[in-house]
Order: sequence, then structure tokens, then C-alpha cells
Amino acid sequence: MLHQIRILLFPLRYLKIYHEDKYWFDWVFPLVLTSIVLLVHFSIPSGLSLAGGDGLVKALNPLIQVLTGFYVAALAVIATFQNSDIDKLMKGDPPEVFEPRGAEDVSVKLTRRRFLSYMFGYLAFVSFVLYGMGVVILMSAGYVTHIPPSSLYWGKTIGIGLFSFAFFNLVITTLLGLYYLTYKIHLKDSVIVTRGHDDKEG
Repeated sequence: MLHQIRILLFPLRYLKIYHEDKYWFDWVFPLVLTSIVLLVHFSIPSGLSLAGGDGLVKALNPLIQVLTGFYVAALAVIATFQNSDIDKLMKGDPPEVFEPRGAEDVSVKLTRRRFLSYMFGYLAFVSFVLYGMGVVILMSAGYVTHIPPSSLYWGKTIGIGLFSFAFFNLVITTLLGLYYLTYKIHLKDSVIVTRGHDDKEG
């Protein structure tokens, strides 16, 4: 059973990809943006709404639903993209991840295709989970009237924090993916002459 669960959660392995700059996109930027949302939440006497008619979940769930289809489509395009450069190792210090090989995990340096596949597989997984969380929150909103106001407030605060962090992680990672899809994926291993200097791009 453990093996089957690992298969279902495999897209989360994207978070285990190591690169010196990646933690900024995975953790730092989402945490900063989530902190701003929580500051706004604490500055309002009754706090932000999580599941109400003008709540966070109801506002964002339609967008998340659309993004899910985009991520799945992007993953299919990346898997079939006909460009030899996409199957070369990423330039500089390539990101690497431990992948299962038989009974053990081994370190693998990633090509552009593998990195983007990991990324958009992760984005599709998170959007599925985030949308499901939103549906559960909306459906359970009418059953929390008996909870004491103080407990309800802090429960709402935790929900806003978790939902905001997951959403901002989704947004930041999507922007990183768009950067690769619109720019980096199309660069060739050739010498580009700019202002009289040779600049190696890849």
C-alpha cells in the first residue's frame, strides 16, 4: 500500500528538486505574500472571509479550476515537444533530484524536459488538491455555526494561511514555468553576438 501511495504522491517530488535558487520560488516568495494576506486579515476587526459569498475560496476556486486544465495541457505539450535542445541538461548547475531506481534512490541531473514535466505535474497535482480543499470548505461552511467565535476565528485564520500559501506557491511556480516556456525552452546551444561580445546562451 505504501508503494501505491508513493505513486499517487509522486508529483510532490518536485519539491525535492535541488537548485540554489529554487527555494525562493517554492517557499520564500509564497511565505512573504501569505504574510501580507495575514497582516490584512489581522488588521480587519472581523478578519477576511474564507468561505462566505465574498470569501477567499469562492473568489479563487474558479481560477484554480481553469488553471488545472492549463497545467494538464501544458504537461502533454512538454512531453511531446519536438526540439532536441529540450532533452539536453539545463545550463550552469543543473537542478537534480533523487529518483527511484530499483530498491534505492539515485541522484539525477535534470534536462529541461524533465524539469518542466516535474513542474507542471506538480502544478496539476496542487491545483487538484487546492480545488478540492475549496469545495470541502464551501460545503462545510454551513455546519460551523455551533463553534465558539474565538475558535472559529483562529480556525479561519489557519485556513486562510494554508490556502493562501498553497495558492501563492501555485502562482509563483506558474510564473517560473511561463518563463521557461516562453523564453528558456527556445534557446539553442549557439553563440549569440551582442554588442560585439560572444554570449553563450542555453
